[in-house]
Amino acid sequence: MSDQRERRDPRYPVTWAVSIRAADWLEVQQLSTENVSRGGLFIRTRSQAAPGTRLQIELTLPDGTVFPADGEVIHCIAAERARAEGVAAGIGVRFDARHAVDLYLLETAAAGQAGGLAHAYAFDPLGFATLEATLAPVSQAGETAEPEWTTAHHLIEPPAATGGLEDSPLAAVAASVPELAASASERAVAKAEPCVFGIDFGTTYSSIAVVLGERVVVLEDTDGNTLTPSVVCYPEDGPPLVGWRARERIATHPTTTLSSIKRLVGRRYDDPALEAFWASSPLRGSAGVEGETLFDIYGQAISTTQVASEVLRRLREIGERATGLPVERVLLSAPLGAPAQRAAIQRAAELAGLQVLGVVDEPVAAAMSYAVGRDDEQLIAVYDFGGGTFDFSLLRLADARLSVLSQAGDAWLGGDDFDTALAQHAAAEFWQRWHVDLRQRQVEWQRLLFLAEVAKRRLSLQQSVELKARAIALSVRGPIDLVTSFDRPLFEQLCGELVGCSLEIVEGCLREAGVSPAQVDRVVLTGGVSRMPLVRERLQRYFARELPLLVDPEQAIVIGDAIYGRFLQLAQRGSGLHRGLSSPGTPVGGPPGE
Repeated sequence: MSDQRERRDPRYPVTWAVSIRAADWLEVQQLSTENVSRGGLFIRTRSQAAPGTRLQIELTLPDGTVFPADGEVIHCIAAERARAEGVAAGIGVRFDARHAVDLYLLETAAAGQAGGLAHAYAFDPLGFATLEATLAPVSQAGETAEPEWTTAHHLIEPPAATGGLEDSPLAAVAASVPELAASASERAVAKAEPCVFGIDFGTTYSSIAVVLGERVVVLEDTDGNTLTPSVVCYPEDGPPLVGWRARERIATHPTTTLSSIKRLVGRRYDDPALEAFWASSPLRGSAGVEGETLFDIYGQAISTTQVASEVLRRLREIGERATGLPVERVLLSAPLGAPAQRAAIQRAAELAGLQVLGVVDEPVAAAMSYAVGRDDEQLIAVYDFGGGTFDFSLLRLADARLSVLSQAGDAWLGGDDFDTALAQHAAAEFWQRWHVDLRQRQVEWQRLLFLAEVAKRRLSLQQSVELKARAIALSVRGPIDLVTSFDRPLFEQLCGELVGCSLEIVEGCLREAGVSPAQVDRVVLTGGVSRMPLVRERLQRYFARELPLLVDPEQAIVIGDAIYGRFLQLAQRGSGLHRGLSSPGTPVGGPPGE
Protein backbone atom coordinates (compact mmCIF):
# COMPACT_ATOMS: atom_id res chain seq x y z
CA MET A 1 0.00 0.00 0.00
CA SER A 2 1.22 3.50 -0.79
CA ASP A 3 2.44 5.55 2.13
CA GLN A 4 0.26 8.36 3.45
CA ARG A 5 2.38 11.10 1.91
CA GLU A 6 2.16 9.65 -1.58
CA ARG A 7 -1.57 9.08 -1.32
CA ARG A 8 -2.19 12.71 -0.41
CA ASP A 9 -0.29 13.99 -3.42
CA PRO A 10 -2.89 15.02 -6.09
CA ARG A 11 -0.66 13.47 -8.76
CA TYR A 12 -1.23 10.05 -7.17
CA PRO A 13 -5.00 9.82 -6.70
CA VAL A 14 -6.44 7.06 -4.54
CA THR A 15 -9.73 5.42 -5.37
CA TRP A 16 -11.76 3.58 -2.73
CA ALA A 17 -13.92 0.57 -3.51
CA VAL A 18 -17.22 -0.21 -1.83
CA SER A 19 -19.41 -3.28 -2.23
CA ILE A 20 -23.07 -3.31 -1.14
CA ARG A 21 -25.27 -6.39 -1.19
CA ALA A 22 -29.04 -5.77 -1.26
CA ALA A 23 -31.08 -8.42 0.53
CA ASP A 24 -34.26 -7.80 -1.50
CA TRP A 25 -35.71 -5.58 -4.24
CA LEU A 26 -37.37 -3.29 -1.73
CA GLU A 27 -33.94 -2.39 -0.42
CA VAL A 28 -32.81 -1.72 -4.00
CA GLN A 29 -35.81 0.52 -4.56
CA GLN A 30 -35.05 2.44 -1.37
CA LEU A 31 -31.43 2.92 -2.43
CA SER A 32 -32.26 4.12 -5.95
CA THR A 33 -35.10 6.53 -5.22
CA GLU A 34 -35.00 9.83 -7.08
CA ASN A 35 -33.97 11.82 -4.01
CA VAL A 36 -31.00 9.53 -3.44
CA SER A 37 -29.80 9.55 -7.03
CA ARG A 38 -29.90 13.35 -7.09
CA GLY A 39 -27.57 13.44 -4.14
CA GLY A 40 -26.08 10.11 -3.15
CA LEU A 41 -26.10 7.96 -0.05
CA PHE A 42 -24.60 7.84 3.40
CA ILE A 43 -22.39 4.79 3.89
CA ARG A 44 -22.07 3.61 7.47
CA THR A 45 -18.47 2.53 7.98
CA ARG A 46 -15.64 2.89 10.46
CA SER A 47 -13.22 3.44 7.57
CA GLN A 48 -12.81 7.14 6.85
CA ALA A 49 -12.21 8.76 3.47
CA ALA A 50 -11.51 12.47 3.04
CA PRO A 51 -13.89 14.72 1.05
CA GLY A 52 -12.98 14.56 -2.64
CA THR A 53 -12.01 10.88 -2.52
CA ARG A 54 -13.27 8.99 -5.56
CA LEU A 55 -15.32 5.83 -5.05
CA GLN A 56 -15.98 2.77 -7.18
CA ILE A 57 -19.31 1.37 -5.98
CA GLU A 58 -20.75 -2.03 -6.82
CA LEU A 59 -24.27 -2.92 -5.74
CA THR A 60 -25.11 -6.63 -5.87
CA LEU A 61 -28.81 -7.07 -6.65
CA PRO A 62 -30.94 -9.86 -5.17
CA ASP A 63 -30.70 -11.86 -8.41
CA GLY A 64 -26.89 -11.71 -8.33
CA THR A 65 -26.50 -8.95 -10.94
CA VAL A 66 -23.75 -6.46 -10.05
CA PHE A 67 -24.62 -2.80 -10.66
CA PRO A 68 -21.66 -0.33 -10.78
CA ALA A 69 -21.53 3.39 -10.03
CA ASP A 70 -18.88 6.03 -9.43
CA GLY A 71 -19.05 8.83 -6.89
CA GLU A 72 -17.16 11.25 -4.68
CA VAL A 73 -17.05 11.71 -0.93
CA ILE A 74 -18.41 15.12 0.07
CA HIS A 75 -18.62 14.80 3.86
CA CYS A 76 -17.36 12.48 6.58
CA ILE A 77 -18.43 11.70 10.16
CA ALA A 78 -15.64 10.15 12.21
CA ALA A 79 -16.38 7.65 14.98
CA GLU A 80 -15.51 10.11 17.76
CA ARG A 81 -17.86 12.76 16.38
CA ALA A 82 -20.56 10.15 15.83
CA ARG A 83 -20.43 9.07 19.47
CA ALA A 84 -20.51 12.68 20.68
CA GLU A 85 -23.50 13.59 18.50
CA GLY A 86 -25.34 10.30 18.75
CA VAL A 87 -25.28 9.66 14.99
CA ALA A 88 -23.83 6.98 12.73
CA ALA A 89 -20.21 7.13 11.62
CA GLY A 90 -19.61 7.05 7.89
CA ILE A 91 -19.25 9.07 4.71
CA GLY A 92 -21.67 10.93 2.43
CA VAL A 93 -21.26 10.11 -1.25
CA ARG A 94 -22.56 11.96 -4.30
CA PHE A 95 -22.95 9.95 -7.49
CA ASP A 96 -21.57 11.10 -10.82
CA ALA A 97 -24.18 12.49 -13.23
CA ARG A 98 -23.80 9.50 -15.58
CA HIS A 99 -24.65 7.04 -12.83
CA ALA A 100 -27.55 9.14 -11.59
CA VAL A 101 -29.18 8.26 -14.92
CA ASP A 102 -28.29 4.58 -14.47
CA LEU A 103 -29.84 4.58 -11.02
CA TYR A 104 -33.06 5.97 -12.46
CA LEU A 105 -33.22 2.90 -14.72
CA LEU A 106 -32.48 0.67 -11.75
CA GLU A 107 -35.28 2.32 -9.77
CA THR A 108 -37.77 1.37 -12.50
CA ALA A 109 -36.65 -2.25 -12.42
CA ALA A 110 -36.70 -2.37 -8.62
CA ALA A 111 -40.21 -0.90 -8.47
CA GLY A 112 -41.52 -3.65 -10.71
CA GLN A 113 -39.75 -6.41 -8.78
CA ALA A 114 -40.86 -5.03 -5.42
CA GLY A 115 -44.50 -4.85 -6.50
CA GLY A 116 -44.61 -1.07 -6.52
CA LEU A 117 -44.23 -0.78 -2.74
CA ALA A 118 -43.23 2.68 -1.57
CA HIS A 119 -40.88 3.15 1.33
CA ALA A 120 -37.93 5.42 2.00
CA TYR A 121 -34.98 5.58 4.28
CA ALA A 122 -34.77 8.35 6.84
CA PHE A 123 -32.66 11.10 5.27
CA ASP A 124 -30.06 13.13 7.11
CA PRO A 125 -30.06 16.98 6.72
CA LEU A 126 -27.94 16.73 3.55
CA GLY A 127 -30.43 14.39 1.89
CA PHE A 128 -28.44 11.16 2.06
CA ALA A 129 -29.92 7.76 2.77
CA THR A 130 -28.19 5.26 5.07
CA LEU A 131 -26.85 1.84 4.14
CA GLU A 132 -24.22 -0.40 5.69
CA ALA A 133 -21.00 -1.12 3.77
CA THR A 134 -17.29 -1.74 4.21
CA LEU A 135 -14.62 0.32 2.47
CA ALA A 136 -11.01 -0.36 1.61
CA PRO A 137 -8.63 1.95 -0.26
CA VAL A 138 -7.30 0.93 -3.67
CA SER A 139 -3.94 2.49 -4.46
CA GLN A 140 -2.81 3.41 -7.96
CA ALA A 141 -0.56 0.34 -8.04
CA GLY A 142 -3.49 -1.90 -7.16
CA GLU A 143 -2.45 -2.57 -3.54
CA THR A 144 -5.26 -2.71 -1.03
CA ALA A 145 -5.65 -2.14 2.67
CA GLU A 146 -6.99 -4.91 4.89
CA PRO A 147 -10.79 -4.53 4.82
CA GLU A 148 -13.15 -4.87 7.75
CA TRP A 149 -14.73 -8.12 6.63
CA THR A 150 -18.41 -8.85 7.26
CA THR A 151 -20.64 -11.61 5.97
CA ALA A 152 -22.43 -9.26 3.57
CA HIS A 153 -19.58 -7.25 2.05
CA HIS A 154 -16.38 -8.02 0.23
CA LEU A 155 -13.51 -6.02 -1.21
CA ILE A 156 -13.67 -5.20 -4.91
CA GLU A 157 -10.41 -5.49 -6.82
CA PRO A 158 -9.51 -2.48 -9.00
CA PRO A 159 -10.11 -3.07 -12.73
CA ALA A 160 -7.02 -4.31 -14.54
CA ALA A 161 -5.59 -1.93 -17.13
CA THR A 162 -5.70 -4.58 -19.86
CA GLY A 163 -8.76 -6.51 -18.72
CA GLY A 164 -12.33 -6.37 -19.90
CA LEU A 165 -13.84 -3.04 -20.74
CA GLU A 166 -16.74 -1.86 -18.61
CA ASP A 167 -18.30 1.49 -17.77
CA SER A 168 -15.02 3.15 -16.79
CA PRO A 169 -14.39 6.79 -17.68
CA LEU A 170 -12.27 7.45 -20.72
CA ALA A 171 -10.03 9.53 -18.47
CA ALA A 172 -8.73 6.29 -17.00
CA VAL A 173 -6.98 5.42 -20.27
CA ALA A 174 -6.14 8.94 -21.47
CA ALA A 175 -2.49 9.72 -22.13
CA SER A 176 -0.62 11.48 -19.35
CA VAL A 177 2.85 12.76 -18.40
CA PRO A 178 4.22 11.38 -15.09
CA GLU A 179 6.03 14.50 -13.88
CA LEU A 180 4.05 17.71 -14.16
CA ALA A 181 4.73 20.13 -11.35
CA ALA A 182 7.29 22.81 -12.02
CA SER A 183 10.38 22.59 -9.85
CA ALA A 184 11.30 25.42 -7.48
CA SER A 185 14.09 26.59 -9.82
CA GLU A 186 11.76 26.52 -12.84
CA ARG A 187 9.16 28.54 -10.95
CA ALA A 188 11.80 31.09 -10.01
CA VAL A 189 12.87 31.49 -13.63
CA ALA A 190 9.25 31.67 -14.82
CA LYS A 191 8.33 34.30 -12.25
CA ALA A 192 11.24 36.43 -13.35
CA GLU A 193 10.17 35.99 -16.97
CA PRO A 194 6.56 34.79 -17.42
CA CYS A 195 6.15 31.65 -19.53
CA VAL A 196 4.35 31.47 -22.85
CA PHE A 197 1.93 28.53 -22.77
CA GLY A 198 0.87 26.61 -25.87
CA ILE A 199 -2.81 25.72 -26.28
CA ASP A 200 -4.35 23.25 -28.70
CA PHE A 201 -8.08 23.97 -28.92
CA GLY A 202 -9.29 20.77 -30.57
CA THR A 203 -12.61 19.62 -31.95
CA THR A 204 -12.97 16.75 -29.49
CA TYR A 205 -10.22 17.36 -26.93
CA SER A 206 -8.05 20.32 -25.95
CA SER A 207 -4.76 20.56 -24.05
CA ILE A 208 -2.16 22.96 -22.71
CA ALA A 209 1.64 22.70 -22.56
CA VAL A 210 4.66 24.80 -21.62
CA VAL A 211 8.44 24.75 -21.90
CA LEU A 212 9.97 24.69 -18.42
CA GLY A 213 13.74 24.90 -18.54
CA GLU A 214 14.53 22.39 -21.26
CA ARG A 215 11.39 20.28 -20.80
CA VAL A 216 8.26 20.49 -22.90
CA VAL A 217 5.50 19.50 -20.47
CA VAL A 218 1.92 18.68 -21.41
CA LEU A 219 0.00 19.65 -18.28
CA GLU A 220 -2.44 17.42 -16.40
CA ASP A 221 -5.58 18.22 -14.48
CA THR A 222 -5.99 17.00 -10.91
CA ASP A 223 -7.23 13.61 -12.14
CA GLY A 224 -4.10 13.07 -14.24
CA ASN A 225 -5.65 13.79 -17.66
CA THR A 226 -3.70 15.69 -20.28
CA LEU A 227 -6.79 15.81 -22.49
CA THR A 228 -9.80 17.98 -21.68
CA PRO A 229 -13.02 17.30 -23.63
CA SER A 230 -14.05 20.37 -25.64
CA VAL A 231 -17.51 20.18 -24.12
CA VAL A 232 -19.46 22.84 -22.19
CA CYS A 233 -22.71 22.26 -20.31
CA TYR A 234 -24.84 25.15 -19.07
CA PRO A 235 -26.83 24.04 -16.00
CA GLU A 236 -29.97 25.90 -15.08
CA ASP A 237 -28.23 27.24 -11.98
CA GLY A 238 -24.56 27.87 -11.38
CA PRO A 239 -21.52 28.34 -13.62
CA PRO A 240 -20.92 26.31 -16.80
CA LEU A 241 -19.46 22.82 -16.49
CA VAL A 242 -16.48 22.22 -18.74
CA GLY A 243 -14.52 19.14 -19.78
CA TRP A 244 -15.11 15.71 -18.28
CA ARG A 245 -18.00 16.82 -16.05
CA ALA A 246 -19.77 18.39 -19.02
CA ARG A 247 -19.13 15.33 -21.18
CA GLU A 248 -21.14 13.19 -18.75
CA ARG A 249 -24.22 15.33 -19.48
CA ILE A 250 -24.27 15.11 -23.28
CA ALA A 251 -27.08 12.54 -23.18
CA THR A 252 -29.02 13.85 -20.19
CA HIS A 253 -28.88 17.56 -21.10
CA PRO A 254 -28.73 17.54 -24.93
CA THR A 255 -30.13 21.06 -25.48
CA THR A 256 -27.69 22.77 -23.11
CA THR A 257 -24.52 20.72 -23.62
CA LEU A 258 -22.33 21.79 -26.53
CA SER A 259 -19.57 19.57 -27.92
CA SER A 260 -17.26 19.82 -30.95
CA ILE A 261 -17.84 23.58 -30.82
CA LYS A 262 -14.70 24.18 -32.88
CA ARG A 263 -16.62 23.07 -35.98
CA LEU A 264 -18.95 26.06 -35.54
CA VAL A 265 -16.52 28.74 -34.32
CA GLY A 266 -16.03 31.38 -37.00
CA ARG A 267 -18.81 30.00 -39.21
CA ARG A 268 -22.04 31.77 -40.11
CA TYR A 269 -25.27 30.23 -38.90
CA ASP A 270 -26.50 29.90 -42.50
CA ASP A 271 -23.29 28.23 -43.73
CA PRO A 272 -24.46 25.48 -46.18
CA ALA A 273 -21.87 23.12 -44.69
CA LEU A 274 -23.82 23.17 -41.40
CA GLU A 275 -27.20 22.17 -42.81
CA ALA A 276 -26.74 18.50 -41.94
CA PHE A 277 -25.53 19.45 -38.46
CA TRP A 278 -28.59 21.55 -37.64
CA ALA A 279 -30.92 18.91 -39.10
CA SER A 280 -29.73 16.29 -36.60
CA SER A 281 -28.77 18.45 -33.61
CA PRO A 282 -31.04 18.97 -30.57
CA LEU A 283 -29.44 22.40 -30.05
CA ARG A 284 -31.48 25.52 -30.75
CA GLY A 285 -29.55 28.03 -32.84
CA SER A 286 -30.09 31.35 -34.55
CA ALA A 287 -28.15 34.03 -36.42
CA GLY A 288 -26.63 36.89 -34.48
CA VAL A 289 -24.71 39.99 -35.54
CA GLU A 290 -23.00 39.42 -38.90
CA GLY A 291 -24.50 35.93 -39.05
CA GLU A 292 -22.61 34.49 -36.07
CA THR A 293 -24.18 31.37 -34.61
CA LEU A 294 -26.02 31.88 -31.32
CA PHE A 295 -27.41 29.17 -29.03
CA ASP A 296 -30.58 29.55 -27.01
CA ILE A 297 -29.66 28.44 -23.47
CA TYR A 298 -32.55 28.96 -21.05
CA GLY A 299 -33.64 32.04 -23.01
CA GLN A 300 -30.16 33.54 -23.15
CA ALA A 301 -28.26 33.91 -26.44
CA ILE A 302 -24.73 32.50 -26.17
CA SER A 303 -22.29 32.72 -29.08
CA THR A 304 -19.89 30.03 -30.25
CA THR A 305 -17.04 32.33 -29.24
CA GLN A 306 -18.35 32.46 -25.67
CA VAL A 307 -18.61 28.67 -25.55
CA ALA A 308 -15.04 28.30 -26.84
CA SER A 309 -13.83 30.76 -24.21
CA GLU A 310 -15.13 28.46 -21.45
CA VAL A 311 -12.93 25.63 -22.74
CA LEU A 312 -9.90 27.94 -22.91
CA ARG A 313 -10.65 29.27 -19.43
CA ARG A 314 -10.66 25.68 -18.14
CA LEU A 315 -7.26 25.06 -19.76
CA ARG A 316 -5.97 28.18 -18.07
CA GLU A 317 -7.08 26.81 -14.69
CA ILE A 318 -5.38 23.48 -15.41
CA GLY A 319 -2.13 25.20 -16.36
CA GLU A 320 -2.07 27.36 -13.26
CA ARG A 321 -2.85 24.48 -10.93
CA ALA A 322 -0.29 22.16 -12.53
CA THR A 323 2.60 24.64 -12.57
CA GLY A 324 1.79 27.08 -9.78
CA LEU A 325 2.41 29.83 -12.32
CA PRO A 326 0.05 32.41 -13.84
CA VAL A 327 -1.19 31.53 -17.32
CA GLU A 328 -1.48 34.84 -19.14
CA ARG A 329 0.50 34.79 -22.41
CA VAL A 330 -0.35 32.02 -24.86
CA LEU A 331 0.40 30.76 -28.35
CA LEU A 332 -2.62 29.21 -30.08
CA SER A 333 -2.97 26.98 -33.13
CA ALA A 334 -5.74 27.04 -35.71
CA PRO A 335 -6.70 25.09 -38.84
CA LEU A 336 -4.93 26.05 -42.03
CA GLY A 337 -6.74 28.35 -44.43
CA ALA A 338 -9.52 29.39 -42.03
CA PRO A 339 -9.01 33.10 -41.25
CA ALA A 340 -12.48 33.56 -39.73
CA GLN A 341 -12.00 30.58 -37.43
CA ARG A 342 -8.53 31.79 -36.50
CA ALA A 343 -9.86 35.22 -35.54
CA ALA A 344 -12.77 33.71 -33.56
CA ILE A 345 -10.45 31.43 -31.56
CA GLN A 346 -8.27 34.43 -30.76
CA ARG A 347 -11.32 36.39 -29.55
CA ALA A 348 -12.36 33.43 -27.40
CA ALA A 349 -8.92 33.37 -25.77
CA GLU A 350 -9.16 37.06 -25.00
CA LEU A 351 -12.58 36.51 -23.40
CA ALA A 352 -10.87 33.88 -21.22
CA GLY A 353 -8.42 36.53 -20.00
CA LEU A 354 -5.50 35.38 -22.12
CA GLN A 355 -3.01 37.52 -24.03
CA VAL A 356 -2.54 35.90 -27.45
CA LEU A 357 0.99 36.33 -28.75
CA GLY A 358 0.21 34.57 -31.97
CA VAL A 359 -1.77 31.89 -33.82
CA VAL A 360 0.22 29.23 -35.67
CA ASP A 361 -1.13 26.86 -38.31
CA GLU A 362 -1.85 23.41 -36.85
CA PRO A 363 0.23 21.41 -39.37
CA VAL A 364 3.17 23.73 -38.74
CA ALA A 365 2.87 23.18 -34.98
CA ALA A 366 2.72 19.40 -35.48
CA ALA A 367 5.81 19.49 -37.71
CA MET A 368 7.69 21.53 -35.10
CA SER A 369 7.02 18.87 -32.47
CA TYR A 370 9.09 16.50 -34.65
CA ALA A 371 12.00 19.00 -34.57
CA VAL A 372 11.90 19.40 -38.35
CA GLY A 373 13.75 22.72 -38.14
CA ARG A 374 17.00 20.86 -37.56
CA ASP A 375 17.02 19.35 -41.04
CA ASP A 376 17.91 20.70 -44.45
CA GLU A 377 15.38 21.34 -47.19
CA GLN A 378 12.71 18.65 -47.31
CA LEU A 379 9.07 17.88 -48.03
CA ILE A 380 6.96 17.12 -44.96
CA ALA A 381 3.51 15.50 -44.99
CA VAL A 382 1.32 16.14 -41.94
CA TYR A 383 -1.41 13.53 -41.48
CA ASP A 384 -3.81 14.96 -38.88
CA PHE A 385 -6.63 12.57 -38.00
CA GLY A 386 -8.36 13.92 -34.90
CA GLY A 387 -11.55 13.15 -33.05
CA GLY A 388 -13.77 15.31 -35.24
CA THR A 389 -11.85 16.29 -38.37
CA PHE A 390 -9.22 15.03 -40.80
CA ASP A 391 -6.63 17.26 -42.46
CA PHE A 392 -3.63 16.53 -44.65
CA SER A 393 -0.98 19.11 -45.48
CA LEU A 394 2.16 19.07 -47.56
CA LEU A 395 4.83 21.44 -46.26
CA ARG A 396 8.19 22.52 -47.63
CA LEU A 397 11.04 23.29 -45.27
CA ALA A 398 13.66 25.59 -46.80
CA ASP A 399 15.94 28.19 -45.24
CA ALA A 400 14.46 27.44 -41.79
CA ARG A 401 10.98 28.35 -43.05
CA LEU A 402 7.91 26.19 -43.45
CA SER A 403 5.56 26.88 -46.33
CA VAL A 404 2.40 25.03 -47.37
CA LEU A 405 2.35 23.51 -50.84
CA SER A 406 -1.03 21.77 -50.69
CA GLN A 407 -3.77 21.07 -48.17
CA ALA A 408 -7.00 19.07 -48.10
CA GLY A 409 -9.33 17.56 -45.52
CA ASP A 410 -12.79 16.63 -44.33
CA ALA A 411 -14.33 18.61 -41.46
CA TRP A 412 -16.78 15.78 -40.72
CA LEU A 413 -14.42 12.78 -40.72
CA GLY A 414 -12.82 11.87 -37.41
CA GLY A 415 -12.45 9.47 -34.54
CA ASP A 416 -16.12 9.95 -33.67
CA ASP A 417 -16.98 7.99 -36.81
CA PHE A 418 -14.94 5.03 -35.54
CA ASP A 419 -16.81 5.16 -32.21
CA THR A 420 -20.12 5.18 -34.07
CA ALA A 421 -19.11 2.18 -36.19
CA LEU A 422 -18.26 0.11 -33.10
CA ALA A 423 -21.39 1.24 -31.25
CA GLN A 424 -23.59 0.44 -34.26
CA HIS A 425 -22.19 -3.08 -34.36
CA ALA A 426 -22.76 -3.61 -30.62
CA ALA A 427 -26.29 -2.17 -30.84
CA ALA A 428 -27.14 -4.42 -33.78
CA GLU A 429 -26.06 -7.49 -31.83
CA PHE A 430 -28.11 -6.35 -28.85
CA TRP A 431 -31.17 -5.84 -31.06
CA GLN A 432 -30.88 -9.33 -32.52
CA ARG A 433 -30.86 -10.88 -29.06
CA TRP A 434 -33.22 -8.66 -27.07
CA HIS A 435 -35.20 -6.68 -29.69
CA VAL A 436 -34.27 -3.44 -27.95
CA ASP A 437 -32.88 -0.72 -30.24
CA LEU A 438 -30.34 1.23 -28.19
CA ARG A 439 -29.85 3.63 -31.12
CA GLN A 440 -33.32 5.04 -30.43
CA ARG A 441 -32.59 5.63 -26.75
CA GLN A 442 -30.60 8.79 -26.25
CA VAL A 443 -29.07 8.08 -22.84
CA GLU A 444 -28.19 4.45 -23.56
CA TRP A 445 -26.81 5.28 -27.01
CA GLN A 446 -24.50 7.97 -25.64
CA ARG A 447 -23.30 5.60 -22.96
CA LEU A 448 -22.53 3.02 -25.65
CA LEU A 449 -20.63 5.61 -27.69
CA PHE A 450 -18.45 6.43 -24.68
CA LEU A 451 -17.66 2.75 -24.21
CA ALA A 452 -16.91 2.36 -27.92
CA GLU A 453 -14.37 5.19 -27.71
CA VAL A 454 -12.55 3.47 -24.86
CA ALA A 455 -12.64 0.17 -26.77
CA LYS A 456 -11.14 1.91 -29.80
CA ARG A 457 -8.27 3.23 -27.70
CA ARG A 458 -7.67 -0.10 -26.01
CA LEU A 459 -7.40 -1.81 -29.40
CA SER A 460 -4.38 0.35 -30.12
CA LEU A 461 -2.63 -1.42 -27.23
CA GLN A 462 -4.06 -4.94 -27.27
CA GLN A 463 -5.37 -7.47 -29.77
CA SER A 464 -8.91 -7.68 -28.44
CA VAL A 465 -11.19 -6.09 -25.88
CA GLU A 466 -14.46 -7.01 -24.21
CA LEU A 467 -17.10 -4.29 -24.00
CA LYS A 468 -19.63 -4.61 -21.21
CA ALA A 469 -22.41 -2.13 -20.43
CA ARG A 470 -24.22 -3.20 -17.30
CA ALA A 471 -27.96 -2.72 -16.90
CA ILE A 472 -28.24 -0.88 -20.20
CA ALA A 473 -31.84 -2.03 -20.66
CA LEU A 474 -34.64 -3.44 -18.55
CA SER A 475 -36.87 -6.49 -18.79
CA VAL A 476 -39.53 -8.04 -16.58
CA ARG A 477 -36.73 -10.12 -15.09
CA GLY A 478 -34.58 -7.12 -14.24
CA PRO A 479 -31.62 -5.25 -15.82
CA ILE A 480 -30.02 -6.54 -19.03
CA ASP A 481 -26.27 -6.27 -19.66
CA LEU A 482 -24.73 -5.67 -23.07
CA VAL A 483 -21.64 -7.83 -23.55
CA THR A 484 -19.67 -8.02 -26.78
CA SER A 485 -16.06 -8.14 -27.91
CA PHE A 486 -13.93 -6.61 -30.62
CA ASP A 487 -10.62 -7.73 -32.06
CA ARG A 488 -8.41 -6.00 -34.59
CA PRO A 489 -9.68 -7.94 -37.65
CA LEU A 490 -13.27 -6.99 -36.76
CA PHE A 491 -12.19 -3.41 -36.14
CA GLU A 492 -10.64 -3.29 -39.63
CA GLN A 493 -13.82 -4.74 -41.13
CA LEU A 494 -15.96 -2.06 -39.44
CA CYS A 495 -13.64 0.94 -39.83
CA GLY A 496 -11.37 0.18 -42.78
CA GLU A 497 -13.50 2.30 -45.12
CA LEU A 498 -12.97 5.36 -42.91
CA VAL A 499 -9.21 4.95 -43.16
CA GLY A 500 -9.62 4.53 -46.92
CA CYS A 501 -11.44 7.88 -47.09
CA SER A 502 -8.48 9.60 -45.44
CA LEU A 503 -6.04 7.99 -47.88
CA GLU A 504 -8.12 9.19 -50.83
CA ILE A 505 -7.72 12.74 -49.49
CA VAL A 506 -3.96 12.18 -49.08
CA GLU A 507 -3.63 10.92 -52.65
CA GLY A 508 -5.61 13.85 -54.07
CA CYS A 509 -3.56 16.39 -52.12
CA LEU A 510 -0.24 14.97 -53.30
CA ARG A 511 -1.51 14.74 -56.87
CA GLU A 512 -2.53 18.40 -56.77
CA ALA A 513 1.00 19.33 -55.64
CA GLY A 514 2.60 17.10 -58.26
CA VAL A 515 4.38 15.05 -55.60
CA SER A 516 4.60 11.25 -55.32
CA PRO A 517 4.64 9.43 -51.97
CA ALA A 518 8.29 8.50 -52.54
CA GLN A 519 9.26 12.19 -52.79
CA VAL A 520 7.96 12.96 -49.29
CA ASP A 521 10.92 13.10 -46.90
CA ARG A 522 9.03 12.89 -43.60
CA VAL A 523 5.51 11.99 -42.50
CA VAL A 524 4.27 13.60 -39.28
CA LEU A 525 1.37 11.85 -37.54
CA THR A 526 -0.94 13.85 -35.31
CA GLY A 527 -4.44 13.36 -33.91
CA GLY A 528 -5.52 10.43 -31.76
CA VAL A 529 -6.70 8.29 -34.69
CA SER A 530 -3.14 8.27 -36.06
CA ARG A 531 -2.11 6.05 -33.16
CA MET A 532 -4.27 3.16 -34.35
CA PRO A 533 -2.29 0.20 -35.73
CA LEU A 534 -4.77 -0.06 -38.63
CA VAL A 535 -4.13 3.54 -39.66
CA ARG A 536 -0.36 3.29 -39.35
CA GLU A 537 -0.23 0.03 -41.30
CA ARG A 538 -2.24 1.48 -44.19
CA LEU A 539 -0.12 4.65 -44.20
CA GLN A 540 3.12 2.68 -44.10
CA ARG A 541 2.00 0.67 -47.13
CA TYR A 542 1.07 3.86 -48.96
CA PHE A 543 4.35 5.67 -48.25
CA ALA A 544 6.39 2.43 -48.43
CA ARG A 545 8.31 3.06 -45.21
CA GLU A 546 8.15 2.75 -41.44
CA LEU A 547 6.40 5.65 -39.72
CA PRO A 548 7.61 5.86 -36.12
CA LEU A 549 5.57 7.77 -33.55
CA LEU A 550 8.23 10.14 -32.25
CA VAL A 551 5.60 12.15 -30.36
CA ASP A 552 2.23 11.15 -28.90
CA PRO A 553 -0.11 12.04 -31.80
CA GLU A 554 -2.67 13.58 -29.43
CA GLN A 555 0.01 15.88 -28.05
CA ALA A 556 1.97 16.77 -31.19
CA ILE A 557 0.17 20.06 -31.89
CA VAL A 558 0.20 21.33 -28.31
CA ILE A 559 3.89 20.45 -27.98
CA GLY A 560 4.60 22.40 -31.16
CA ASP A 561 2.57 25.32 -29.80
CA ALA A 562 4.63 25.33 -26.60
CA ILE A 563 7.91 25.18 -28.50
CA TYR A 564 6.89 28.00 -30.81
CA GLY A 565 5.72 30.05 -27.83
CA ARG A 566 9.15 29.60 -26.27
CA PHE A 567 10.82 30.88 -29.42
CA LEU A 568 8.59 33.92 -29.47
CA GLN A 569 9.49 34.59 -25.86
CA LEU A 570 13.22 34.35 -26.60
CA ALA A 571 12.92 36.39 -29.78
CA GLN A 572 11.15 39.19 -27.92
CA ARG A 573 13.92 39.50 -25.39
CA GLY A 574 16.55 39.24 -28.11
CA SER A 575 18.61 36.53 -26.47
CA GLY A 576 18.80 34.10 -29.35
CA LEU A 577 17.50 30.56 -29.48
CA HIS A 578 17.35 28.22 -26.54
CA ARG A 579 19.88 25.44 -26.86
CA GLY A 580 18.29 22.07 -27.52
CA LEU A 581 15.35 23.57 -29.41
CA SER A 582 15.50 24.30 -33.10
CA SER A 583 14.04 27.31 -34.88
CA PRO A 584 10.78 26.49 -36.64
CA GLY A 585 11.05 29.29 -39.12
CA THR A 586 7.95 31.26 -40.08
CA PRO A 587 4.58 29.60 -40.71
CA VAL A 588 2.71 30.30 -43.92
CA GLY A 589 0.97 33.66 -43.85
CA GLY A 590 3.74 35.44 -41.97
CA PRO A 591 4.64 35.50 -38.30
CA PRO A 592 1.96 34.50 -35.81
CA GLY A 593 -0.63 37.15 -35.27
CA GLU A 594 -0.25 38.75 -38.70
